[in-house]
Amino acid sequence: RGPAVWPGPHRSGQALLVDLLDIPAAYKLSSPDDPVYTSPVEPVAVHVKRKPNAYRGHATRVTVYLDLPAPLVEGRTYRVGFHGLNTAQASVDYTHDTQSVRSEAVHASHVGYRPDDPYKAGKLSVWRGTGGAWDFDGLERPIRFELIREDTGGVVYRGEAALVKDAEESESLPGGRNFAQTPVYALDFSSFSEPGTYRLHVPGVGTSDPLTIADDAWADAYALSMKGIWQHRSGVPLGPPVVDFDRPAAMKPGLNVEVYPVDVTKLEGESDAINAAAGRFAQLDPADRPKPVPHAWGGYMDAGDWDRRSNHLTHGILLLELIELYPDTLAELPLALREDEANNRLPDTLDEALWNVDFFMRIQEPDGGVRGGIESSAHPRHGETSWQESLFVGLFAPDPVTSWLFAANAARAARVLDGLDDDRAKTYRDAAVRAYQWAHANRDNVIDAMRDAGKRSGARRAASQALNLAAVELYRLTAEPQYHDDFKATTELNTKDGPGGKLLRQETAIFAYARMPDALAEPALKAKARRFILESAQTAIDFTRGNAFNLASADAGIPIMGWVGYFTIPGNLSQVLPRAYALTGDDRYLDAALRSTQFGVGVNPDNRAFATGLGPNPPVWPLHLDSRHSGQPAPVGITICGPSDPAADHAFERWAHQWVFADTMTPDSKTWPAYEAYTDIAVLPSYNEYTINLLFKNAYTWGVLAARPSRTSRTAP
Repeated sequence: RGPAVWPGPHRSGQALLVDLLDIPAAYKLSSPDDPVYTSPVEPVAVHVKRKPNAYRGHATRVTVYLDLPAPLVEGRTYRVGFHGLNTAQASVDYTHDTQSVRSEAVHASHVGYRPDDPYKAGKLSVWRGTGGAWDFDGLERPIRFELIREDTGGVVYRGEAALVKDAEESESLPGGRNFAQTPVYALDFSSFSEPGTYRLHVPGVGTSDPLTIADDAWADAYALSMKGIWQHRSGVPLGPPVVDFDRPAAMKPGLNVEVYPVDVTKLEGESDAINAAAGRFAQLDPADRPKPVPHAWGGYMDAGDWDRRSNHLTHGILLLELIELYPDTLAELPLALREDEANNRLPDTLDEALWNVDFFMRIQEPDGGVRGGIESSAHPRHGETSWQESLFVGLFAPDPVTSWLFAANAARAARVLDGLDDDRAKTYRDAAVRAYQWAHANRDNVIDAMRDAGKRSGARRAASQALNLAAVELYRLTAEPQYHDDFKATTELNTKDGPGGKLLRQETAIFAYARMPDALAEPALKAKARRFILESAQTAIDFTRGNAFNLASADAGIPIMGWVGYFTIPGNLSQVLPRAYALTGDDRYLDAALRSTQFGVGVNPDNRAFATGLGPNPPVWPLHLDSRHSGQPAPVGITICGPSDPAADHAFERWAHQWVFADTMTPDSKTWPAYEAYTDIAVLPSYNEYTINLLFKNAYTWGVLAARPSRTSRTAP
C-alpha cells in the first residue's frame, strides 16, 4: 500500500516574530516624492489579524494595518521598512495607485454575472483585527466607487456606496448581533450589463479581483459544480481527459473491496451500526456468513468517507427537478462525463442524476425493498485511499425510508425520460412502484424490529416524510388516486399554513404539488402549496435583507455552523427562492436568489469562493482523503461547509480553538467576526469537510441561474 502522502505548504526560514507585529517602532515609512514622509516616520498605531491558512495550521496569514500620521497621496511612491521584524525582505516599495492596487476591503464575485441578472453588486468592508471596526475615515462622503475595464482601465460605471449595516446594528442571523463587527457597504451596479471583464474600484481604497459579465458566467460555475459531483462517483475510474484528478475505480466489489449484506438498517445509525453488525458477522461460522454482493457499486462517495447512504436521494432529486424546470436550456449545457454518456441522447445533467438513481436500483431486492446504501465500519484508516479500503464494508438492509426515497427519484426519472428513452423510463416506473409497495407493506415491522428503540420515533417521522415525497411523484407519474390519497394523508399543508419550521422538510414534495397539472390537483391544496413556497420565499427575502452579506434562510432558527453550509450554500437548507422564481417568473425572487449566492462565490471579507477551483482564492485543503493520500490537488467543484460562528462555542470545534487557533490566531479566535472566521485547514471537519448533498444543493441554485431563459439585457447608463 505504501506510506500515506500528506503534502503541506512549503516552509523555509525562521518563524515570524509575531510578538513584535503591533509595535509602531518596528516600522518606518518614507517617500522620495511625498514631503510629509521625506524623513522616515513611524506609524501612529499598528493593528494585526492573523489566522492559519494551510493544511494543519502550520502556516498563517498575517495582515498588518498601519495608522499613519498623514494620508498617502495618489501616484506617490513609498517605502515601508520592517527594521524591527525578521521578515524575508527588509522593506517593500509601494506606489499609491488605488486603481491598480488590490484591496482586501473590496469584495466581488468570482463567478460574475449574466448581463440580464437583475442583481450585480460587490461589498466594501474591512475589520482590522486588534484594531476592530473601520469606517474608511478620510474618504469623502458619500463613498464613491467605479467599475473599470480590466483591459483598458477605462471607467464604465460610477456609483455611490450604500451602507448596508453599521458595526453595531443587529442582523437577521440567529442571536441578532452584528456578525461583521465593522460597517459594510454595497457597491451596486445592477443596471450595468455590457459583457466584459472588470474590477470594482473605490478611489482611495483599491480594487477588487476581476469579475466578468458574460452570458455563460453561471453556466461555467454550474459546470464546475457538476464536475465536483462527477468526481465523487464510486466504482469507476476518474481522470484525464475528463478531469485532472486521477483515481482508479474505487470501492468496486471483486476488484478492491467486498461488500457484505448486514442485518441492520440505515435507520439505526451509520458506521457505528455497521461496526456492530460486523461484530455479529465475525461470530458466525464462515459457512453461515452472507455472501458478498457483487452488484453493490456506484453512487457517490461522501466527503472524506466512502459511504453511499440513502440520504443522498433526498437531494439528488434536485438534479431531476432542474431537468424538468429547464429541459431545453439544460440540454445545451455540456458537462464533464464519460465518453459514452457525453455522446448519448440524454442531457448531461440527466446522465448525472441517473447515476445516483441507478446505484439504489442496483441494490433493490427482488421483492421491491431498497437497501439503505453502503457504509464502512469506521472512518477510513490513516493513509488508506478509497481504493485501498481494508475495513469491513456493509450493505444496509432494506428500509421503508430508503425505499420511498428511491421510489420518488425513480418515478421522477421515469417522467423525465418519457420520450427520451421509453424502455428505461418503464424500468424506473416499475422499480418505483415495487419499492413503494414494499415500503407500505413493511414499514411497521421494520421499524418495530429496530434494535435501538430510542430511534423509532425518528424513523417514523422520516418514513412519513419519504412517503409524502414518493406519493406526490408517483401520483404525477401515474395519476392513480391511491398515491394522491397518501400524499394528502401525510402532507403538513393541511395542518400548517405558514412558512418555515418543520414544514420545510416537505419542501420538495410541496413544490412538486404546486406544479401539479390542474387536471390532477385539488385546487385548494395546490393553492396552499403555492402559497407555502411563496410565503417561505418572502421569509427568505426578509432574512436576506436583514444581514450585511445577503445570506438567505427560510428558517431563522438554523444554527450558524459549517455543517449545514450556512455561509456557502445559497439558502442553506432550503431552495424556496429559485423555486418561487420558477413558479412565478418574478424577478424579485430571482434577485434574492442571486443575492443568496454572493457570499459563497467571493463577496465576503475573505474574498474567497468556497468551492475548490473557483476564483483566485479558493479552498485548497478540503477534507478529501483521496487527494491528500495520493499527493494530488483536491478535485475542483467541491463546495465545503465553510465557517461557523466562533462565538457560538460549538462543542465539535472547541478542540480547534484550544489546540490550533490559540497559537495561530490574533485576536482570540472566538472573538472573530463570523463572516471572517473560516480557516483553510483540513483537520477541522465542520469548516473544511462537505457532503455530496451540499454539492447537490449548490449545483441546483447555480443551475437555475445558468439555465433560466434569457431576457433582454438591461440598458447600461
